[in-house]
Amino acid sequence: MKRVRQGKNYFLIMLLAVGMLASCSDNDEGSGTSAEQEEAAAEAIMNAMSPESGGAVTKTDEAVEKASTIEEASKGMDEPGISCGVVYADDATLSGTQGGVNYYVTASWNWMLSCTGFGIPETLEMGFASTREYTSTRMSSDDESDGNIKVSGIELLSDAYVVNSNVDNDGTQVFTLGNGYTLSSDISFTIVNLTYDKATMEIVSGTAEVNFSGVFNGASSATYSGTIEFLGNNEALLTMSSGSTYTFSW
Repeated sequence: MKRVRQGKNYFLIMLLAVGMLASCSDNDEGSGTSAEQEEAAAEAIMNAMSPESGGAVTKTDEAVEKASTIEEASKGMDEPGISCGVVYADDATLSGTQGGVNYYVTASWNWMLSCTGFGIPETLEMGFASTREYTSTRMSSDDESDGNIKVSGIELLSDAYVVNSNVDNDGTQVFTLGNGYTLSSDISFTIVNLTYDKATMEIVSGTAEVNFSGVFNGASSATYSGTIEFLGNNEALLTMSSGSTYTFSW
């Protein structure tokens, strides 16, 4: 995953150093500075979202793929494979290697297709619970996540799928750069209007609200919030509550 951290001015750096920003932290000796902790938190957030590390977008991709299969069946006047209003469930394993990142995800899914009064597919709602392991040059993680995903736009006249989702991710990360951290984290995402172009099946826009809480090296606790803007072209921008920004791509 490519990352670019944007610069901050001196005033913001000084505020961050004395703990006066929106994040809340209890710093103990050996757990690093607030700036270092925020960078580790940002890394965990990006990995929890990026499909390159099996993050939340991996699950929305799966949901959109299923919605596309249902729509294609409808175009051919075939049965969509699942009935309207019936809850289905199965298990899946997702794994991959991309950009120097290896991930392995096991997930339990349930889903239900909602249709119009004429039986035409309209929205797909999915829930999941998963475990994940990933390793990159900067961080490794062992975590769990659960959430729900709603895909709209399955109707034939729409040129995009629109996803809304809530995801909670908690686990243990090891950040290998700088002083290094063992980080116990809890990350939640509220994903709003994540839009996939039907022609390319790629994300073109959308946002996510982020909340992070974590304990660094078993000593120092911190909370952060932020937003993610999906820019298209497999790129997104994370803006932390301090004003620090990080661009990541996959």
